[in-house]
Order: sequence, then C-alpha cells, then structure tokens
Amino acid sequence: MYYFLKLIKLIAIILCLSAYGQDSTEFVQNEEIKFVGTPHFSMEEYLERSSNFNDINVYDSAIYYLKGAEEVAKSIHDVRALGEINYKIGNIYYAQSNFDLAQSHFQSSVMYYQLIPDTLGLAGSYNRLGVSYKYSGNFSESLNALNIALKLYMTAEDSLGIANVKLNVGNVFKNIGKSDKAINAYHEALQIFKKYNRQRSVANCYNNLGNLYKNEDQYDSAFFYMYQTLQIREQTNDEQGLSFIHHNLANLHLKSGELDSALFYISRSYIYKTGVNDKMGQATDMEVYGEIYMKKNEWRKAVLHLETALKLLEEIDNLEFKHGILVNLAICYKNLGDFKSSTNAFYEAKIIKDSLDKRNSHTLFEGELVEYELLSDSIQKAHLLLEQDLQNAKNENDELANKVLKRNIFLLIITILFVLIFFSFMIIRYQRNLYRTTERHKKLARSSVPKEEKVILLKEVHHRVKNNFQIINSLIRIQSGYMDENNFREKLKALETRIRSMSLIHEKLYKNDSISKLNVKEYLSELKAYILESYETDTEIEFDLDVEEQMYDIDSLIPLGLIMNETISNSIKHAFNGNRSGKISVKMYSDDKFTYLFIDDNGKGSGKSMDQLKHESLGMELITDLTEQLDGKLTFSSQNGFSYHFIFPRLK
Repeated sequence: MYYFLKLIKLIAIILCLSAYGQDSTEFVQNEEIKFVGTPHFSMEEYLERSSNFNDINVYDSAIYYLKGAEEVAKSIHDVRALGEINYKIGNIYYAQSNFDLAQSHFQSSVMYYQLIPDTLGLAGSYNRLGVSYKYSGNFSESLNALNIALKLYMTAEDSLGIANVKLNVGNVFKNIGKSDKAINAYHEALQIFKKYNRQRSVANCYNNLGNLYKNEDQYDSAFFYMYQTLQIREQTNDEQGLSFIHHNLANLHLKSGELDSALFYISRSYIYKTGVNDKMGQATDMEVYGEIYMKKNEWRKAVLHLETALKLLEEIDNLEFKHGILVNLAICYKNLGDFKSSTNAFYEAKIIKDSLDKRNSHTLFEGELVEYELLSDSIQKAHLLLEQDLQNAKNENDELANKVLKRNIFLLIITILFVLIFFSFMIIRYQRNLYRTTERHKKLARSSVPKEEKVILLKEVHHRVKNNFQIINSLIRIQSGYMDENNFREKLKALETRIRSMSLIHEKLYKNDSISKLNVKEYLSELKAYILESYETDTEIEFDLDVEEQMYDIDSLIPLGLIMNETISNSIKHAFNGNRSGKISVKMYSDDKFTYLFIDDNGKGSGKSMDQLKHESLGMELITDLTEQLDGKLTFSSQNGFSYHFIFPRLK
C-alpha cells in the first residue's frame, strides 16, 4: 500500500511538471532560489501553484512560485502578503533542514508583520524561528524567540498558540538538560491540546515525554508514552509523525539493549523518511543504524552508516548532531585499528564542541530565562561598555586618549556647573513649599498612624529619592559619551528635559495630598507643555492628548515620563523639518490586563530601524530600556512619521 501511494505521488509530480511547463526546471542546488523575470501570473495563481508542488514535496518548484508571488506583492506594496509568503518559504526550507535560509525568511516575516502590525502573524513567525534555531543548535536564540512568541500569543489570548510554543520550549529545555522544566512545559501544552481535541498535537506531547524519560533511563514511562504516540499516529494516518515515532522507538530499544527490535523500527523509519525526502531524518536514522552496529561490535557496518549520515549532513547546519556522529566514528576507527582516522574525527568533534560551548554558554541560557527589569542594570552595562571602549582607545593611541581626557574634563566641568545651577533653582522652588511640607509632616506626626508605619513610609520616600538621584547620575555619565565640542549645548538641553520630567513628579507630590500617587493625565499634560516650551521651532505643533484619569505611583510615572520626553522631543527635533504645522498625538488607556500607550506624529519619519537609531543617540536606547523596565512591548515604525505603540502589564 505504501509503495502504491508513492507511485501515485510520482505520477502527480510528472503531471504538475507537464502542466506548468519549464518555469520550474532550473534551480540552484542548496542555495537561495532566485525568481528572474517580470511576474506574469497573479499572486493567487503563484500561490496556488506553489501549494500544489509543496503538497507533493517538490520543494524547489514550490519556492520558485512563492518567489513569483513575492515579486507581485512587492510591486503592489502588500506588506501582509510579503509576511505570509516569507513565512511559507521559511517553512519549506525548514522542511528541507536548510535552517540558515529558513531563519532568514522567518526573520523577514517578522519584519513585515511588525510593520502592519499583526500580533498572530508575529507570534507564528517567532515560534517557527525559535524551532529553527533549536535544530541548528542555537538554544539561546531559540529560547529568546520562543519567549517573544509566547508573550504575543498571551496578548492575543490564543490558547492553541500558547500550547504550541510551550511544546517547543519543552523541547529546548530537554536539549539543554532542564528535565523538570521540560516536563512542566509538555504537560501544560498537553492539557490545552486535550481540551481542544487536537490528537496530532497530543501525540507530539506524548512523543516528547517518551524521549525525555528515555534520556532519564526511565524505560517503563518511555515505552508507555511512545506506544500511546504510535497508536494516535496510526489512527490519524500521520505519515511524517509515524517516521518520527519509529525512529524514537528504535532509539529506545537500542538504549534498553533490544537490538533486533531497534533494527526493525529504524528500517521502518528510514522507509518513511525516504518517502518524504527528509535528509535530516535520513541522517538521524543512519546514525541510529551506526549505534546499533556499534553495540553488536560490527565496526565496519557502523562506519558505513555513520559516514553516510555525515554525507547527508553536508548541507545541513546542525553542529550538535555532527558532533555526536564524529565521536562515534572516532570510536569505530579506533576499534578497527585506524588510529589516524580516529584522531582526525576526535579533533573535528572537539572543534565543533568548542563552537557549541561558545554559542550556548550557561550565561546565555540564564540570560534568556531571566528577564531584566531594572533600568539601572541597563545603564550600568552601557556605562561599562563605554569605559571599555575608552580604555581600548587609550591603549591604541596615547595622544588621542589625552585629547579625549581633556575634552571630557571640559564637558564634565560644564555638566557639573549645569547640574549645580539646576539644583539650586530646584532648591529655591522647594523652599517655597517648605511651610506646607512641614505642616503635612506635623499632621502626619499627630495622626493615628503607628510609629513603625511612619518610619517605613519615610524610608520608602528616601529610597525613591536615592534611586532617582542614581538614575540622574547615570544619565549624566552616559550622556557625556555622546558629547563633543560641537553638540554639548544640545545634549545638555536633552539632559535638562530628562531631569525635569523626573523633578516634576516630586514637585507635584509635595503639592498633593498623596505622597505616592499622581494623576497621570495631569502629570503628562504639564510635562507636554514643558517639553514644547523647551525647544525652539518654527513649526506650529498641534498636540492631541487623550489620556485616562488614573492615579499611578512613582515607579510607573518616572519611566512613563522619560518615555514621553524622549518620543516627543524626537518628533519636535526631527519629524517636521521646518513645516508650518505638525501634529503629535498621545493616547493612553487601560483594560483589565494591559495598559496601552500610543505616541504618533504626522511628520516625514526617517525610514530607519530601531537598531539604527540606537547607534545614533541615547534617546532610542532609553526608550527600549524603559519599556523593558515596565515589562512592556514596543512596536516602532519611522516610515510615515514616528510611531511608538507600547503595551504594558496594567500599570498601577
């Protein structure tokens, strides 16, 4: 029956090739396929033809027609279609185990979906990007992409999307030896898939649980989950899934010492993999063949299969898998007395191991597992990098270092003078409110609040003031790195507005009955007015402020104020380019789970990406760091004006 189906598939391939003529006959093997010529089909026709070839596993032709669809989409500026097409191309390269090209197209898909923006499209692209990174052995990047996908699916409240990501995260945890985390992720995904009766996905969870228990030498549990998987995949006629479970059962029987059963299952797996032209799968089967023959002490047969596996992997980027094969080959050569080949294989394996260790260090893993929340951490890192760059420059050229030192001393003196003047001004203003503050303190002392609570309250106030002075100090030190003799006045003006956005909060707190919360609408209104007064411009700027009436505490208001300062200042300085008029709109509201902040202008934009703008000034770096401090997500565009869309967990 199986070979009859393969014959039908072959006939279908021939018919498709005859129907579509010579459009798909010339392709570049193992390289990015290029579409040449003027599009002569509609986008729908290109997509339909691609789908037909993809269904019968003629991947080169499928990609060719997708490239044609991409040209049409570009010509009509259909961004959504470009995202979908790159996603499909990435999936085809992924199916061919060409993970480098798969990652490239998933990254393009992410870029296009960010421009729309399309939350579910972005989530799907990040999910596939994460899986692709996993198969190429880059577990740190994989976890990063999957974490982003999980947040997006949670935002969209897509339960099945969440389950798919958790399944993939479990696979990464399994690969890096975090078994407990992997089991938790699998069972969380399993509950969702069972709820929605997604049998193939349930089978995937069982399969991965079986593999994990096999790695832990818990064979009874491993056999239980794998036979559950086999049963479901036979019921659903999942051909690709059947190839995977036969491979896993072969591995399990091999590890438990049942070599004849292992040979039976791996032979079935190889038949399935050949049928779908899965080179990566064929290579993994050849490796299992080699390990079986190693157990049997049939070293020449083992070498034959392991070398075949290496040959299949020549065009596939999977260093971890190649490392395991090379180690086994070295052992086989040694037992055959071929010590030269054994040494060469061990040497190649060591090179790969060093590369993998560098790519997937423990520090990188922990960096992706833990989200950094404090702005001071990011500022400290930037400061350390700046000091390192200055030290390198000093080592390379003493004369240049002396010039830098003199310039920095000059700028530091100017900055210190500026700060002294600014704080002198603030002290004078605070003295005006001294009497009111004293009366409030006396009232607090006479109140029925216990002494212990007053002490805690005062300590909290001092702590917050101390933190804000540390932030100011860090801002001054980092800003100095962007100063030179030509722009220091401009940079000092930017620094002044940042400090002013923070001091305005404390000034309003002194005047307010509450010492911990402020009305966000009133605060942002005053801050907007100050920013507009701070910059000289010939443009008449209309300001549309639509902000909810909510009381926010200082921990939310300070980052919000700094974000508002950076975005509005950027629009005033760069968006309107001498136009007579311009408009900046700020909209902010909350629902039960999230707080949304949208800041847009109708200027000309810059056409630059977020990363490009980070390299040019401190402002964009601050915006992204402050967004992370509030556990938020930023979508940015500068194509048609500057547009910042923030989503935060509901601010308090």
